[in-house]
Amino acid sequence: MLRRLSLSIVFAASLVAAPARCDAPPDAAEEPVFADLSGRTVRVSDHRGDVVLLHFWATWCGACKPEMPVFVRLHDSLGPKGLRVLGASANARDEAELVRRYMSDAGMRFESWLWVSAKDMKHYGVGPGLPATVVIDRAGRVRRAIRGRADEATLRPLLEQLLAEPKPVSAAGDAARR
Repeated sequence: MLRRLSLSIVFAASLVAAPARCDAPPDAAEEPVFADLSGRTVRVSDHRGDVVLLHFWATWCGACKPEMPVFVRLHDSLGPKGLRVLGASANARDEAELVRRYMSDAGMRFESWLWVSAKDMKHYGVGPGLPATVVIDRAGRVRRAIRGRADEATLRPLLEQLLAEPKPVSAAGDAARR
């Protein structure tokens, strides 16, 4: 509950922040570890070689719900081209069923993880505060970090540009092993 309160309190302040850009990959040694809805350990780097749209949200976040159709559309239209839309929910590990129901009701057909903290969000240049979205290129570099609501008009051109770039040589091998 304290976690929800702290993320909610800083939400309003985070909306006024401008989108950030960082061309350096986050430090792999400090990369956050998440749990998927079945409890399996996952990391963003598991998707190296793909363009990743990492969206921080929660079932209790009122500002998150209106933007979910944007992520569904991007997943459906750009997923076949190599985009991985990943939801990172601030809901607790024991709320997997609640998250599944929310995702089903919202038509979210992309992967989502649990138990995201403000520290995890800061690792990717956002947070605390929900919603937040991070665009990560095929080499694992954060290319855009958006605090607050993200819109399709901002995301789609950047995602299409990144999807048009060739996969890094090491990422192509990583993707083949998956």
